[in-house]
Amino acid sequence: MWGLGQIPEKRSSVLRRWLRPVIKWFYKNAAGFIGYSRHACAVYEPYGKPTYLASNAVLPAPSDDQRALVDAAIRSRGGGSVLDLVYIGALTPQKHVAKLLAALTAIPGPRPRLHVIGEGSEEARLRTLARQSGLERSVIFHGALYDDAAKWEVLRGCDLGVLPGRGGLAIQELMFYGIPVISGVADGTERDMIDPRRTGFLIDGVPTPDDLRREILRFRDLSASERATMARAAAAAMWNEINVDRMAGAFVEAILTTLGQQGSSGTRSGWPALSRRPWQPPHEQP
Repeated sequence: MWGLGQIPEKRSSVLRRWLRPVIKWFYKNAAGFIGYSRHACAVYEPYGKPTYLASNAVLPAPSDDQRALVDAAIRSRGGGSVLDLVYIGALTPQKHVAKLLAALTAIPGPRPRLHVIGEGSEEARLRTLARQSGLERSVIFHGALYDDAAKWEVLRGCDLGVLPGRGGLAIQELMFYGIPVISGVADGTERDMIDPRRTGFLIDGVPTPDDLRREILRFRDLSASERATMARAAAAAMWNEINVDRMAGAFVEAILTTLGQQGSSGTRSGWPALSRRPWQPPHEQP
């Protein structure tokens, strides 16, 4: 069985509560579990079945050309006091982009530039809010960019990604391109991707404007070399650990191992072996 376990801090829906006996039956009768985050694995582990981690991913491992482009972009970003921030996602109430605009107005000193990539029902209101808040020169609405080359032209110069809601798949895209991310926590995958102060900044729950302002300033205070180190660590996490190739390999290995068809040497199908197999809960630190 593959799934996300239970979303942290989210109350179960009426439908899920109604289906709970059926879900429990499937859990008890499953041959094993594949969790798409460490949190999911922790939910499944008490059932005593083989449990494997297959981190949810949307992008493949990068080509050599992509690695070179990202490395060059990181070197060119410098360490100036005027940050280039980027938000990628739908412009809907659930994404809390208005909180990000509020955070920008409260940042002292040189005001960051914010690149907004996306569209949605809130776009007109957000444009008006930016203008009323004196941010018309600081916020650039690019619309939805579906062409990778056009999107890269924006992302290559961005220092920091900010997702003012509960994270999402945009974390992977931003980190893939060497952009550290500020995010709240949603289904637990964010904790696997964002290593606080090494690949980004993680905020429990839905961030407030003050939370966002604080973490943006924390990043701004870093030196150019510290920012570059964080950017490279963010990219490496996606390139080496959380990508479609690793996810597919984890699925194949988990299935073959559970069925007793895989030898100890590893990968009959040619997929890369898991670095953690099967999943083990983390040890408590003294």
